Amino acid sequence: MLAIATLVLIGWVFAAADAIIWRAVPDLDDDLALPAGVRAPGPPWGLVVGTAAALGLVAAVAVLALPLAGLAAAILAGTLAGPLRRDVDGAVSPAAVAVAARLRRFAHAHGTGRGQPVDGYATPVGNSGARLIVVASDGTWADAMLRPDQVATVAALARVTLRDAADVGTGQRLRTGARLWDRMTGST
Repeated sequence: MLAIATLVLIGWVFAAADAIIWRAVPDLDDDLALPAGVRAPGPPWGLVVGTAAALGLVAAVAVLALPLAGLAAAILAGTLAGPLRRDVDGAVSPAAVAVAARLRRFAHAHGTGRGQPVDGYATPVGNSGARLIVVASDGTWADAMLRPDQVATVAALARVTLRDAADVGTGQRLRTGARLWDRMTGST
């Protein structure tokens, strides 16, 4: 019984340390253009703590350690309360934040400074999709497939200035390498 209680305690310590690290790590997406009053979703640390609490609850019940089971149940209830809340006012979807962060990292890697906008295009793909093409300052480009209703949000978050598809200037800056031309010639 002491061995199980020790393992449960070790699991809780690791889960708590994981939660503290998630909270202490600086936000890697701090270059996203979040409008005032809008917040990015927090890290899902409750999943780790909740899993550890559930395992602790099972182990505590197995050895009939009722005080330990009560503590594990309280921690599990607290972690489940977060995802079950309907308080989503002012939050941006995690999927939009993830795509915008990826496009910002691409822009940074190709010479775009912090807070500087990049040019891009949005083109429809079928009835249910859109392709957001981002052109970095050095001419390299990246794209992301999105739902049409996500394009404006992702573009705003990633500081993408959406240009008209007929805009010649941005199109002329695109750098197309030999590898891409080889891929395009083989795609007939």
